[in-house]
Amino acid sequence: MPRLVQALRPWQRGEAAAVSDRAPPSSYEELAAGRRDSDEYLEGYAEARRAFLIGQAVRERRLAAGRSQVELPAPLQGPPL
Repeated sequence: MPRLVQALRPWQRGEAAAVSDRAPPSSYEELAAGRRDSDEYLEGYAEARRAFLIGQAVRERRLAAGRSQVELPAPLQGPPL
């Protein structure tokens, strides 16, 4: 079983200088700002936006049809199966 000290982040063990010259981020904003320009972040943001827009379109279509979320899995036309 790993010792607790080994599970700590490098700067928590007092090794920040050995791993990096940077100090740990002082706030979430500081941490997030460094990630927002990455390709992975932009890709993930675009994927989440597409998923949101699809969900929004499904909701609008459901409301236009007068269906609740419970009724949504049922066919829109014809008798129940």
